[in-house]
Amino acid sequence: MGNFSADDVIGKTLVAKRDVTAFSNYPKSAKTKVISSGSNVGVVYSWVKDPDNGGNVYWAFHEPYGGGLFFIKHDPSSLIFHPEEIVKTVEQKKKEKEDAAKMDQEGALPYYIEKYGKPVMVLAAVALAIKGYSVYSGSKSKQ
Repeated sequence: MGNFSADDVIGKTLVAKRDVTAFSNYPKSAKTKVISSGSNVGVVYSWVKDPDNGGNVYWAFHEPYGGGLFFIKHDPSSLIFHPEEIVKTVEQKKKEKEDAAKMDQEGALPYYIEKYGKPVMVLAAVALAIKGYSVYSGSKSKQ
């Protein structure tokens, strides 16, 4: 997992990258189960921060079929987002805000010309060169 805020994680399905231990009453309980590598952990319901244990963050999940909650310690090396869910990192969101502010400040046309102008010009030049070469080689073969 990259750099995400808790709001980005809540409501998303997490998958275990390796075996993870679940607790019925976050860190103060004995483990209730082990979720095996590659399995869906579940949809994140909430999170808690353990004040006694170094401030570790635990993700809260609902037990299937109306059970209570279970908790899994946040560990980026153990949990990933479900592949079908697209979640933007904090950095991606910041870049999008900066781009939107720049577009508002400069206007849409100058913004898009600056962003896409060079690649479009290069493609146009290559297309003209290919077209010119094909016309040149076609006229050469008629002689």
